[in-house]
Amino acid sequence: IFPPPSDPAQPYSSLPVLGAYLRRHGCQVEMADLNIRAFLHLLGDDHLRACCARVAGQLSDFERYDCLGPRDAGRFLRCAQAAGFLPWVAGTRQALADLRRPETYRSAGSLLAALTPVDRALQLVSAACFPAQISRHQYDPGIEPWEPQTLVQVVENPCGVLLLDWLQQQAAR
Repeated sequence: IFPPPSDPAQPYSSLPVLGAYLRRHGCQVEMADLNIRAFLHLLGDDHLRACCARVAGQLSDFERYDCLGPRDAGRFLRCAQAAGFLPWVAGTRQALADLRRPETYRSAGSLLAALTPVDRALQLVSAACFPAQISRHQYDPGIEPWEPQTLVQVVENPCGVLLLDWLQQQAAR
């Protein structure tokens, strides 16, 4: 199992090497690239629509406040920026398809044209799932998983942890 997140354009090569070695020595091997599956989930139409609605709802909620504390100000800024990316989200599915085509990588312009909608969509996901932040290169859950108090909060209220529900579904397969 290759867990998320890592740059989907640069997969971790030691797992296929290990799989080939084990197969050559008679072991049955089943590989799962949860990294790619996670990105496809996060960038799927249903998830992006839910993120758009959540960002719009959060921005509407912020209009009721006269003053924002540091954490809410950070969330507001992330949502306000993401709202400007909404037009890009419609091109995410095509951008993902383009990233699967070798000719996309033949010029910097075509690669950038495919990466930009993906990056904007991931920024939208990050805004909707504040304090988590995800990009093609890293995933920051926005929590400190090694603190016992944080683990208790996650167990009691897992809805704020990006990918937790999805990972649980994958583990059940």
